[in-house]
Amino acid sequence: MASGRYKRAPFCKTRIDLAFVIDSSRSISITDFQKQIQFVNDIVDFLDISSDKTRVAAVSFSNYLFPQFGFNDYTTKKDVLTAINGIKHSKGAATRTYLALEHTHENIFAPGNGERPDVVDVVVVLTDGVTNPGSYDSFSGSQGKKQTQTEAARIKDRGAYIFAIGVGRGVDADELNGISSDPDERFTIQVTGFSELDSDKVKQMLLKRACVEIETTPAPTPPPTTTPDNKNPETIKSQNAFVRCAHVVSGDTGIWEGRTPRLLLEGRDSKICYKDVGKLVKMLKH
Repeated sequence: MASGRYKRAPFCKTRIDLAFVIDSSRSISITDFQKQIQFVNDIVDFLDISSDKTRVAAVSFSNYLFPQFGFNDYTTKKDVLTAINGIKHSKGAATRTYLALEHTHENIFAPGNGERPDVVDVVVVLTDGVTNPGSYDSFSGSQGKKQTQTEAARIKDRGAYIFAIGVGRGVDADELNGISSDPDERFTIQVTGFSELDSDKVKQMLLKRACVEIETTPAPTPPPTTTPDNKNPETIKSQNAFVRCAHVVSGDTGIWEGRTPRLLLEGRDSKICYKDVGKLVKMLKH
């Protein structure tokens, strides 16, 4: 599906580890999904793809997560474009954006998976709507939206930049801004429909911001790594030691978020059984 219209010398000479997060929910028609894939193709065509220049990864999502390929999988533009063209439209009933962002943080950008510490990390999220857990997770749409923003924050906290591209009238601007890096006017892009993705204006806007302006933007500062004192509940509470959990759990502590429960104990990241949530919350209240 690569377009011959954009076969030219790479516009973007910046070395980037670039991950695409692609919505494939059923609210997107097959024709519009193909336009979305074409947009990703055209962006990649402007990049200098190789193992020591720009690397590309991709994941798609709807009701389930669909890992596509990582930074180590393809090192030529031809192979990357072939892989992008192989992404299927899943037509899922839900839009679990948080799953794709979690995968991006924990797998695509995980050490040893091709992400390079001396290269700018960029994520491009494409979606036509809002987070919708459907019947697949036991939390509401608003909690799903919060989970999406939490997972996006984890990516940004590690020093990556996120561009959020919203397509159509069903997009939640607040959610897009919560996903994207700051400032919103630079990292959030909204278009009226999928046909607009085919405009040079939108492509050049993303490329300029990702390849040129981003070099002059101070890199996000990752938060300091600290180990809370597990003998002092107030210390644990203040440092938000519970970083992820099986569900969003309501309670006075307000610190349980995510899906996999974890607690920093004695200098290590230890998993905790979900059945212990009540006991741990009680501990934090005292």
